Amino acid sequence: MLLETLSAGRLRARGYGVEKLFAISGSASITVTPKATGRLSFILYETVGPFVEVMLYAPFAFTYVLSDVNTYSIRLKLRISAGMTFSGWLRRILGLGSYSRTLADWTLASWSGTW
Repeated sequence: MLLETLSAGRLRARGYGVEKLFAISGSASITVTPKATGRLSFILYETVGPFVEVMLYAPFAFTYVLSDVNTYSIRLKLRISAGMTFSGWLRRILGLGSYSRTLADWTLASWSGTW
């Protein structure tokens, strides 16, 4: 007896041929971002003051796709922020933390490709 079609798994047997029964696919990705930060602040009377912060960081992103093209991306970036910081007794009384805004966020270099 010949089996013509099994609808769930697409199995055909006509003569000697058998079609693919299952297809498996999947992917995984990971991102790692090492960074180095420097901050220059001017605290007045150990309570409040402005600051400038420079952060150099490099996001690494790797993607693995089962039975397809695998990719990577590496960027070298620089972020400059400025703001106000509260410390000492003023911070304890008012419960305020630091406030900052990003002034610039540049990509200095970028590499990407497949493996």
